[in-house]
Amino acid sequence: MELRQLEHFVTTADFSSTRRAAETLYTSQSSVSKNISMLEEELGVTLFVRSNRGVSLTEAGREFYDQAHAILQNVRLMKQMGRQKKYKKINISCYPSTMISRLFCFLYNTINHDEYKMSFLEGTVEDIVDNVHTGVSDIGIVYFSKDQHKRMSGMFFDFKRCGNLV
Repeated sequence: MELRQLEHFVTTADFSSTRRAAETLYTSQSSVSKNISMLEEELGVTLFVRSNRGVSLTEAGREFYDQAHAILQNVRLMKQMGRQKKYKKINISCYPSTMISRLFCFLYNTINHDEYKMSFLEGTVEDIVDNVHTGVSDIGIVYFSKDQHKRMSGMFFDFKRCGNLV
């Protein structure tokens, strides 16, 4: 199975036409048909019902389409990754707060954007802790009184387990 076959299959399914798929892919209609036939032969299933008005997906074709589309999307993303500049990423989670937002705006304006990419996620205490624990955020900032700390530490999470929680 080749990416070209998947691309021809998905494009044909999107247009319901091998002719329009060929035009979009800048190739011949016979090339598109040949690649789809080879794919069907390899899979051992019929992916399209062919008629004078074009093609339509079979049941197997509909199931295969979702997977093929996801694979092609992932390939596009991987190609983009190779073209992007390499940044050091800093992801921070915090409460929605005007004071904290101002501080992060100041920080954002002072960093070297050729070297760092920064994201700021707002959420509840549970969101912040979960973001840090799962690696979505590098740093989480939560603030509350000592009384709240005693009550919350037993209710939601183990602070020591979370790592980079400020």
